[in-house]
Amino acid sequence: MQDLLIVYNTFGLKNNVEHYKRCLNSIFNSELPPKTKVIISSCMNSKECRDELQREYGDKLMHSYVDEGLPVNITFNLAVDRAVRSEGEFKYYLYVDSGVDFDGNNEAILKATRVMDSGKYGILSFQASNDHALYNVGIHNPPLMGRNHEVPVGTACNGHSEMFSNDIRKRFGVVMPDVFVAFCTESTFSFIAAAVGKRWVILGDHLLNHRKGVDGASSSVPHSSPKFGNTWNNLMFGRDATQFVQDKEAHRVGLGYEECNNIMNHDPNAYDSNGLPLDQEGLASKVDQYFYLTSSEFDYSSK
Repeated sequence: MQDLLIVYNTFGLKNNVEHYKRCLNSIFNSELPPKTKVIISSCMNSKECRDELQREYGDKLMHSYVDEGLPVNITFNLAVDRAVRSEGEFKYYLYVDSGVDFDGNNEAILKATRVMDSGKYGILSFQASNDHALYNVGIHNPPLMGRNHEVPVGTACNGHSEMFSNDIRKRFGVVMPDVFVAFCTESTFSFIAAAVGKRWVILGDHLLNHRKGVDGASSSVPHSSPKFGNTWNNLMFGRDATQFVQDKEAHRVGLGYEECNNIMNHDPNAYDSNGLPLDQEGLASKVDQYFYLTSSEFDYSSK
C-alpha cells in the first residue's frame, strides 16, 4: 500500500498558473512519507495552464482533468479514484485547496501522517491563516500551539486542507461526502469519522498560508438551492435534506448536520465518553445513505 496521496485542487476561473506552481513547489519541498504521490485535480483549467504544469513537473505530478463544472467534492473524489486505479490504495488522502501553500511549514504533512498513524483519527485538518472559523470547534485564539485538538462531535470549522483515512474510502467507496452542491460539507466530518470508529482532529503548531478565493468559492455551481432557497438544502441530483433531518432512525444513531445553524442537532446520548458512536454500523449506514451519492447517481469508475 502507498503512504499518501496529495490532491491539489484547481478550477479554471482564472488559470493562476504561477500561483499553482508556488503552492505545488511548497508541497514537493515538504518532508513527505516515502511512498507519496501528488496529483492535480484540474477542473476546467485551460489547455495552456495544464501544459505549463506538465512541462514544469513532468512525471512528478499526476493529472486528473475534468472539463465540466462539477463540485470540488466530486472532482477531488475522482482524482483519488483515478490515482487508486493507477497506483493502488493509499493509507491517507490529503485534500489541498488551490489557495493553500506549505511555505514555512515543511514538516506539517509528515507530522500529520504520524498523528494519523495513531489509528485514532479518520480526518485531520490543518489550521489555515484565514477563513477558518476555528472558534466553532473551541479554538478561540489561533494558531493552536503545543497540542492537537479533537473536534467535538457535531461542531465544525472551514476546511482548506484535510487528510482522510483510507478507512473512509473503503467504507463509503469514495473519500469526500459528495451530495453537496456547494456548502455544508464540513458539518458532516465528525460524523463521517465516527462512522468508521474514529475522531476528527486539528493539527497543532502549524498555520498554513491561505490565499482566499484564488479560484472563486465553489465556482460553477449555485451556492443556494434554486428550489429551496437556502444553502443547507442544496444537494445533488434533486436530493432533499429534509429526508434525513426528519429521519428518526438517523437521530437515534447520532447523525447530525449543519449544527452551527441548528438544522439537525445530534443526540449526544448516541455517543460514549470518548465521542464514539454506540451504534457505529447504524451511523455508518445513515452516513452512506444521506451524505454519499450512489453509483447510479454518479459513477466514478466510468469517468
